[in-house]
Amino acid sequence: MQGNLFEDKPKKEISLNTKTGKVLQHLKRCGKITSWEAITLYRATRLSGIIYNLKEYGYDITCVKMKGKDGAYYGKYVLQSYK
Repeated sequence: MQGNLFEDKPKKEISLNTKTGKVLQHLKRCGKITSWEAITLYRATRLSGIIYNLKEYGYDITCVKMKGKDGAYYGKYVLQSYK
């Protein structure tokens, strides 16, 4: 079984100057974010990777499946809590 990527590393502050930091601040402020918001607001094209890293740092983030007006589905990431 592969171990947690960050298990041997101490938790550190996430810089607000990074895309990860900006997405985290958005989640704390608004509670949710979509890929389109991440792209247009922060030029963050790999939101799923950012969310993965935030989960590794202890943030409880879930993905809610949403249906758009055109019938296409997209994900909305919701910040539940910080462990």
